[in-house]
Amino acid sequence: MSLHPPTPLRPLLALALLGVAFLPAAGKDRGEQLRLDLMPVSLDRPLALYYRHDGKVGKLEAFHTAMGTPLFYRGPARLAFYQDEAAAQPAAGDEPPPPPLVTVQLPANCRRVLLVFSAGTEDNKPQVRAWPVADDRLRAGDYRLINVSHTPVAGTLGKERFSLNPGQTADLSRRPWRQRGHDLPVRFTIPRNGRAMIVYSTIWSHYPARRNYVFFIGGAGRAAPVVRKFHDLPGVDSIGHEPEKPPR
Repeated sequence: MSLHPPTPLRPLLALALLGVAFLPAAGKDRGEQLRLDLMPVSLDRPLALYYRHDGKVGKLEAFHTAMGTPLFYRGPARLAFYQDEAAAQPAAGDEPPPPPLVTVQLPANCRRVLLVFSAGTEDNKPQVRAWPVADDRLRAGDYRLINVSHTPVAGTLGKERFSLNPGQTADLSRRPWRQRGHDLPVRFTIPRNGRAMIVYSTIWSHYPARRNYVFFIGGAGRAAPVVRKFHDLPGVDSIGHEPEKPPR
């Protein structure tokens, strides 16, 4: 078993529906061309956006019920998203380029990036944060727990226990999780009147090929956090994956 200590998230922009903050990916835009996989998810509503990838326009969809197959991306670290395909096209002649709907700074030195979308506070514009996923830290069969609610959350996944304050994360790993599929009892609690109140109790089907991301979301006025669970398959190539060419 491996339990990484909770990592504090720096407060940034308030998420309109969640009333919480999220952690941006570290790193500076030095103009380098990145090669990585984009894994989009939404914490509240489905959306479709457009972006430029390797000189072409690509479509990215994010859902609050499941994560789609990751998308291969090659381009600058500053990734801009547009509301429609026409706006994402390069400007013709001397025309000024249209402003993007939202931008995000992508991290370098990672294979995949979790793009987390949420409702914005201005003109219904979404917010997005990029979370690096390192294969050597979080592997197939593991769980990353992310508390973006306003209340502490504790609980168990099988025999593993965790406790997260608002704005903290933890990675849970056990050798059997990486070896075989099985039923995984899950129970989450929040503090109420000096006691632990059960807010979520079920059995998840565990698959060793899946790498899992569990979000606890909810604003200050919500009685209990909402649980959102996503997964990717580290052993499956992204859509449009291009193997890196060996140096000459």
